[in-house]
Amino acid sequence: MDKAQISKTQIGIIAAVVAVIAAIAVFVVMRFTRSEDAYRSIQIYEVEGTASVDREGIGTMEAAENLYLESGDRITVSSGSYMRLKLDDDKYILVEENSVLSIEAEGTKQDSLTTIRLEQGAVTNEIRNPLSEKSTYEVITPNSVMAVRGTVFRVAISIDENGILYTKVDTFEGAVGVRRILPDGSIQEEDAHIPGGNEVIVYMDEQITEYLSAPQEIRYEELPVQTLSFLKDSSDSGREIIGVSRESLETLITEKKEQEAAELEAIADGSAPEDVAENGTSENAELTPEEEILEPSGEENQTAGQTLDQNAMQGAEEAAQAIDQIQQPVDPEEQAVVEEEQVTTQVTEPAKSGSSSSSDDESNTSSGEHTVKFMCGGKLFGTQTVKHGEKVKTPILQPAESGSWEKEKINQAITEDDIEINWES
Repeated sequence: MDKAQISKTQIGIIAAVVAVIAAIAVFVVMRFTRSEDAYRSIQIYEVEGTASVDREGIGTMEAAENLYLESGDRITVSSGSYMRLKLDDDKYILVEENSVLSIEAEGTKQDSLTTIRLEQGAVTNEIRNPLSEKSTYEVITPNSVMAVRGTVFRVAISIDENGILYTKVDTFEGAVGVRRILPDGSIQEEDAHIPGGNEVIVYMDEQITEYLSAPQEIRYEELPVQTLSFLKDSSDSGREIIGVSRESLETLITEKKEQEAAELEAIADGSAPEDVAENGTSENAELTPEEEILEPSGEENQTAGQTLDQNAMQGAEEAAQAIDQIQQPVDPEEQAVVEEEQVTTQVTEPAKSGSSSSSDDESNTSSGEHTVKFMCGGKLFGTQTVKHGEKVKTPILQPAESGSWEKEKINQAITEDDIEINWES
């Protein structure tokens, strides 16, 4: 009887131990499966200067290295500072000085949804491994959405004193798809494809969202030292930064650091120019939102698509030539999709606030000018005002990758209003 009781006791203990081991095994399997498939990591791995993190339900925290962020956190980086983030071990982000953004990272590593909402300043991104078909990576500004699958690119926004907003996109490797956000909040289908080595600027006022010019080659000498250092690191990791060599990046970094040191010394001894003294250094001035991107106006010393730093001042002659080729944009709701291939150097002029189509028509008629309509698929793509007897200028943006505008009408002298020039595939 005692042996039977001992045997039953032993069996009970063994069964309990087996149950515990099984439960631990299930927990370990679930834990490691979740870590591999579902966990999205957002880590601050470098902070220079002052930065903070705002988290819902927690409040404001001081940013620190090795701090893990949560999806929805809002980041603020102060002047003279920067932050570097690492997502999922293969996505790297530089948050430049004077920047504010929020970051969302949902889904799994195999099915990821990453969104950076940039409110001010600039971010440079490096996605090392191509995204899966179900994954997305977007940077959203108030006037545009940039989407990529695997590339190195920078997005910077600025707002001038009149409330006009600009987004500048630099593609250093790969390609970036751009969609415009119209003033009414609607989002266009992808209408620009910015290849590596090129940059573009998106303009937005109360009436329209438009590109200031065709894509142009990146001017690396105008980028801040923070961005150049990030690009050098990307190059060291095996990425091919188009349009500049690793050695050139090192030279630019050295020159900019020396210039910054000289300007700080000049500020200290009181010999700095007024604009440098007010902003700290010329690099800080370049990153000031109101000054980074030029306004689309016809003022002297302004060139469409260039930044307002010292190098841009030599573009007055180009601006005068560009203004002679201005195309009047139409209501953005009526514009068709446009693609990356650009055919001329014409600049698109934003519509002036407060103007009406009826008053413009009367003015054009009385001054010997005519309105020409560019049509694609029965929809209005754009309009252009042409002096009596002159020819139209071919738009820099085209509504499809292949095709052309009607050659006969492109080459004819315009002598009446409401001439329609159709896109032929």
